[in-house]
This record gives sequence, structure tokens and C-alpha cells, in this order.
Amino acid sequence: EGSSPLEDGVTVMFIMHQHALVVRLRTNIDHVDHIENFSRPEGAREGSIAYAAWKYTSSSTDSSPIDEERVSWLALAWDRQVQVAKLVKSKMIRHKDWKLDSAAVGIAWLNDQMLAVLNLKGQLCLFSKDGSELRRTIFILDGFVFDDSILYHTHFSNRFGNPERHFNNSVAVRGATVYILGPSFLTVSRLLPWKERIEALKMAGDWMGALDMAMKLYDGHTQGVVDLPRTVDSIRGAIMPYLVELLLSYIGYVFEYISIALSNHTGKGGAIDGLIDADRSLLTQREEQYARVGGVAVEFCVHIGRNDILFDTVFSKFVAAQSGGIFLEVLEPYILKDMLGSLPPEIMQALVEHYSGKGWLQRVEQCILHMDISSLDFNQVVRLCREHGLYGALIYLFNQGLNDFRTPLEELLSVIQNATRKDATSTCYRMLVYLKYCFQGLAFPPGHGTIPRAQLHAVRKELLQFMLEDSKMLTSEVFKGFSSSSGKCPNICYLLWMDTEATLEVVKCAFAQENFEPTSSTLDASVSKDEEDTDIESPDSQNILLQSVVDAIIHIVGLENEAIHSVVVGTAESEESELWPSVSDFGHIVEFVSFFVSYKRANASQRVLKHILKYLTSSTTSYDDKKMPPQKEVLQLFNVVPQTDWNSDYVLNLCLDAHFHQACGMIYTARNQNLAALDSYMKDTMEPYHAFIFINKKLLQLASDEALSFRSTVISRFAELVNLSRECAFVLVIDHFHDEIQQILAELHSDHCSLFLFLKTAIEVHLSGKLDFSELTARNYEIVESLYSGDLEDYLQRLSNLPKLFDRNPISMTDKLVELYLELLCQYEPRSVLKFLETFDSYRLERCLLLCLDYGVTDAAAFLQERVGDVASALELVLAGLDEKVNQFIASVENAFSRTSSKSISEIEQPDIVLNMSEVPLLCPLKY
Repeated sequence: EGSSPLEDGVTVMFIMHQHALVVRLRTNIDHVDHIENFSRPEGAREGSIAYAAWKYTSSSTDSSPIDEERVSWLALAWDRQVQVAKLVKSKMIRHKDWKLDSAAVGIAWLNDQMLAVLNLKGQLCLFSKDGSELRRTIFILDGFVFDDSILYHTHFSNRFGNPERHFNNSVAVRGATVYILGPSFLTVSRLLPWKERIEALKMAGDWMGALDMAMKLYDGHTQGVVDLPRTVDSIRGAIMPYLVELLLSYIGYVFEYISIALSNHTGKGGAIDGLIDADRSLLTQREEQYARVGGVAVEFCVHIGRNDILFDTVFSKFVAAQSGGIFLEVLEPYILKDMLGSLPPEIMQALVEHYSGKGWLQRVEQCILHMDISSLDFNQVVRLCREHGLYGALIYLFNQGLNDFRTPLEELLSVIQNATRKDATSTCYRMLVYLKYCFQGLAFPPGHGTIPRAQLHAVRKELLQFMLEDSKMLTSEVFKGFSSSSGKCPNICYLLWMDTEATLEVVKCAFAQENFEPTSSTLDASVSKDEEDTDIESPDSQNILLQSVVDAIIHIVGLENEAIHSVVVGTAESEESELWPSVSDFGHIVEFVSFFVSYKRANASQRVLKHILKYLTSSTTSYDDKKMPPQKEVLQLFNVVPQTDWNSDYVLNLCLDAHFHQACGMIYTARNQNLAALDSYMKDTMEPYHAFIFINKKLLQLASDEALSFRSTVISRFAELVNLSRECAFVLVIDHFHDEIQQILAELHSDHCSLFLFLKTAIEVHLSGKLDFSELTARNYEIVESLYSGDLEDYLQRLSNLPKLFDRNPISMTDKLVELYLELLCQYEPRSVLKFLETFDSYRLERCLLLCLDYGVTDAAAFLQERVGDVASALELVLAGLDEKVNQFIASVENAFSRTSSKSISEIEQPDIVLNMSEVPLLCPLKY
């Protein structure tokens, strides 16, 4: 093989039975350079001799530095083994080895990328130099055998002396043609050029195969092709005209076939009108075939980047075949998959009109949302969206195309202003959803990312200011109604009139903060925090804007007046006239204003506060789990609004009428009327712990005579406190009244129930050392914590020290107290007596036994008799009780079954006397 001119000498290969030696022969000196020694591969047949082929290349397309040098490629086929190596600067580098399914009889390079290998099966195989098989064919002609097709000699013998067939020099390559020399003829095999291959597939009717091969060539998959440039760009430039011609040929061929099929069916040139009546199924097949062709055309044109051909020539052919609509429908899935990002104006026009005619406006809107705005005719698409009511797409176009968030609001509001309430409902809710997304920092429609954080403040401010601007639609009924009532009609009036609750909830989203509890939606947290916070609104600027919104709503409703405004939309005489706000609408507005006032985000006048408090204390106020209870809202207002802004006497009467005991307690506390405050808190049986929080606070604050008076009042009302919460009352005693324990017990003697509850709590503490305060972590705990954060924290802190309090101020459980508790237990919980006696071991047996016998607690009495050793009496007591119960059971059964003759089985009464017995004797194991 020829060598580089810069190299001195020539490289040759010597092939032997066991080795193939590569050396360089010098021309000027008598010297041989050893380069490489290839040993016969393991598994090669004994006696086989290698076939070799060289290929010298002056340049390489590889990018590695070593391959930029001039190289010589060596291919060595040894029985069923193929080895490829390259010679670079007198160094042989192994490249690839692979196995064949039949022994090789010849090998040759087609170019520096492909090898032709002949085998004993009479097959001509094409491989890449990496070992990938590209093609395979038979070179033996029909009627001939292998020995007739290729020439061989037997000049070489194996090591046993037997001649071996050898096919050296029987294969030669020139260009893309392989010549195989036979005994009497020459076989010529030619590798078809790429164009002829595609044409062959066309002629065979395999259009899909032809188009697929064309797309592969376009992508640069040219293995097995020798007549194309090396770079992908050069390949595309060379084959592009033919690709376009191929596609148009395919479309013309299929269209002609469809036309002939229709003509044969109708006999009248394929008239479509006749076809509809004759055979609707054939019409469906026709549409499916056109759709299939359209899909192939779209994929092919998108793949090769020739959308101009798709929307010009291809679309024209479909229109000429009266199938333009089918073509437009074929485009939809490719648009939704973002494979078609733009459409020419005429195609967009046709698409919208076609889908509009079929009532598919939602689908065409989805198509617009997937298009690249910069490549569209913006004005045309906006005009189409306006004409067909595609407001979701219109919002997308203005937001993403022009960074304009206000104009879509104007468009939507214009629709609401010019329509009846019924017709404008859907547009109103679309407008509210758009506003909510913008306020939350999310792009609209959903799924299109977020609004840049640096821009969010400006967007919110712009949209809110638009909502507060006076309406320009002076002729609408809503404008007339609100203007005549309040003197002006801001744009927000239209939304309030449509749905007051939803509008106010959306407005809340504009002022939500992470430490603020307004809504359950994910708000600013959804906005990427990686963006620059260059224009983030400060709380002060946000509150100024919020105050403007609150003031506007107050003015619209007339909360600054004694009587609120009533807006009549439509003429009073008309049956279609509507009155706003309704009772529920007014409630939503008051709650909205109260909400922001209570969180110190907005201010309100005394007149407005009066309306708010009157509403919250009215019987019509309702709430659910998502809202704060009305009394809690009143308390929240008390915490943030100065006392000078509300009349305490007026508000106290409202709270008394509404039975807002906590609110009354707070007002009395502010007036320093502690006893009245205590009375109010003790009336709140739903949340009794407030009374104990108040008492604990006052006992720590008051001093001298005032403290003594308050302590006396608490002791005098201790029975009521125990009934409110026996656990809290017990803690109160050991924390503040340990020295007055006897006085408290004496006070409780007048109320046996309270005394029993108190002693029961004392016994529980004595036995377990802890109490259950789960009420303090009930469902309203978060609200309680926000309203009484300091007082509640102090109280919970004292409760956390409960074990220390028990140790410091223990209550001695004397025999007298235990017997008193046992007597009360026999009265109120007789079934718990036995368990108490089994658990508590420090009591006088004889006295407790007499108590159990006196109150008829037979199981406990039997247990005590057994403990004192009187087993016979215990057994007699148990059996006596059992005889009585058995007799009652028998009498009840007899009485029930005596009436079965007149009643069905399902109507037989159960023995109620036995089932409702106060207690059944427990047969305890007796020890003899």
C-alpha cells in the first residue's frame, strides 16, 4: 500500500500460517523496521490463511488529535475473525475485532468507512469499520454453485501437506462497485446511489420506506452510502430538492388513487354529494386516507424543516382536493406537541374559521397557547381571538407577547359591560381567575410558568388600580345603578355585582403574606426566589394600596353612613331589576373589611367599625371551619382598634345580646370590673379555660384589699369552677389556694357533684401524678393563641410545672377524705367503686365495707368481705345478688314470650329490665 511521501520506505505485510507480519522496508539502506505481528486468532481453523486489505486516507473526519494525522487502515480476515487496525506514524493501533457467521474468502475496502467481505456461503456482506453490518446479498448467480462463481488456487498447503483453497486476488473494488472473478465469468455488484435506492423503494410501492430512508439521510445516517458529502449540512443541501420532490410525488400518487377509487364507486366522477347518500362509510374511509397523508406530510416537512412547503404547496393540494379542513385538523396534535410553533396568517385564519364552524373554539384556543408569539401575525391573531371570544388565548398573547397585563382586563370587562348577567357569568369568572393568578405571581393560563418576581409588584398595582378606576361604560345598567347610589362606579363594581364573595377572595390574594393567614392558596411562595428582588413591594406601599381598595369598597356600600347603599341594577319597574348587595353579599363585604382591619393592614372609621360590630354580633352571621368564628373576630378587633374608636357601652350591649361571653369579659376587664369579667368568662362553657386564664392573671396582678376580695369571690364560686373544668380548678387550688383547701372543701360540701369531681381529680393526681389538658389544644387553639398569646403562654407555663406544684403543695389524702370520696363514688359512679378499691390501698376496710353495703354496691362489698377474711359472707352476697338478677331475667323473658302469638319475631321486645340494670354482680374468684 502506498505510504506518505514524507516517510522513507514502504509498509508491507507477510502472511503465514500462524502469523501476519507488518514491516517497513527502507529504500536507501538495507534495513527492515518491524511494526506489528498479528497472530492467528484463537478459534481460527487450522491451516486457514488470512486475507488482507489496505486503505490509505489522506485526511480523517474524526475529531481526536491523533486521527488528524494521515493513516492507513488495515483489514485482516482470518477464517471467521475480522480485525481492523490503523497505522499511524509507524505504529499499528488495533481498532475493532468481530466474528463472522461463515469463513471469509475475500475482503476489500469500499471506502475508508466500509468493508466488503465475501464468505463461503456465497454472500457479499458490507460492514462498517466498527463491525456493524450494513448490507448482505448473494453473489452466486441462479443456476450456479459457489465454485463456479469465484476463482481460487491451491498453491498453499497446510502443515499436514494437504492443499488449501485460497481466494487471493479474486475480489477487487473500484468506487462503489465490487468485482468478483470466477472461472469463466466476472460478477459485478454495484452499491446503489442513495437516490436510486429511494427510487427502487418507490417503484416497489414502499412509499413509507422511501420517506423513512430520506429522513434518515437528512439526519446524517449515511452508513452504506458512498455518493454523499461527509458533513450533515452538505448532505442536507445536496438532497433537499429531491426530498421536496419525493413528498409531492407521494401526495400526488395517493390523491390520484383516492380520486380513482371514488370515481369507480360513484360512476359520476366521484361527486361527493352523491357519495354521502350512497355510502357514508366510504366517505369516512376517504377522510381517514386524507388525514393519513396529511399526517405524513406534516411529520416529513417538520422533520426536514420545510414548513413553507407544508403551508404553501401541500395545503394547496389539500384545498384543491376539497380536504382543506382535514389538513387543518391534522395540524392540531403537532401544535399541541410543540412541533409546529407558528402558522402563516392565511393558515391561522383558515384554522380558526374551520374550528369555529365546528364549535371547537376551546381546541383552537389551546392551539394558540402552544404557539411562538414572536412568529405569529400578532394583530391578526388578536383580531381572531376577539371575534370568536377566545379570551384565554387573548390574555396569553398580551401577557407573553407585549408584557401587557391590563389590556386583557379591559377586553374582558368590556364583554361583561355589554352583556346580561347570565351571559356575562363565564367571562366574569375567567376574569377573576386571571386576576387571582396574576396576584399569586403565576402566569395565565395555568402551566405557563410564573411572573418574574421583580415585575410582580408592578403587575399587582396596575391591575388593582384598574379595578379602582371609574367605569367608562356610561350606558350600562350597572354603571347607572352604582352611580346613582354611591356617586361613582369603579370597575370593581361589575365584579362585585356578579359575585361579591369570589371577587373579595381574589382581592385578598393580592395582599397575602407568608406570616399572614388570609387564604389557603399557594401565593408568593410559588414565585421563584432565585430571581432578583429588585422591585419587591414593601409592606407600607402594599398597605397604602390595600387601604385604597378598602376605602373604595366602603364608599360603594356606604359603610360611612348610618344606612348602607342599596344599588338597583335595571329599572325599578322592570321584572329583571336586581338589588345589591344582598344580605349575604353585605356579610362578605363586612368580613372583608373586618379581616384587614383586625390584622392591622387597613384602618376604618368609628362608623365603619360600628357596622362591622353590629354585623358580627347579629344572629344572621354564620361561619364554617374555614372562617374565624364571629366572637373571635370581635376579639381580634378589640386587640387592634383603640378603645377610643368604639363606644364600649354600645358594644357591650351588642355582645351581651349575642352571648359573646369572652368579648364581654374583655370589655369588663378593660373597665377594671373584674368580678363582672369573671362572671362573663364563667358563662363560656364551650371554652372554659378562659375563665381560669383570667383568674390566674388577676391573682398575679392584684394586690391588697382588691386581691383579697377577688380571692374570696373565686372561693365562693369554686363549685361552678369545678363544673367548668375540674382539672383546671384543681391546679388553681394547689397553685394559688393551697392554704385555703379546707375552706374550699367546706364550700364544696353544699354541692355534692362538684365535691365529687374535685375529689376524683385529687385521687387521679395522687395515683398517676398527671392530668389531661387536651382541651387547651383543641380545634380553636391557634385562634386562642393569637388572641391571648401572652396570657395563654403564662398559663401553659404554669401547667408545665405541674409535677413541681404537686411536690411543693401536696394534698394529703386522709382517711376521712378517702371515705368521703368513696361515699360520693357509690352515689355517682357505683361501677367504678370496685376498680378504685383494687387500685387504692390506703383506706379503712370496715368503714368502706359499711359504705358499700349501705349503697348496695355488692361487687365492691364482696371484694372487701373477702379481704377481711369473711369469704362465706362474700359468696352469700354474690349469690343473693345473682338470684335476684336471674329472677328478673326469667320474668322478663316470660313476659316477652307471652305476647309472641300476636307479634312476629322481629317485634318481640327484649328483656329491657335486665339489659338496663344498673349493675350486674361480678363473680370475683374467691380464695378458700
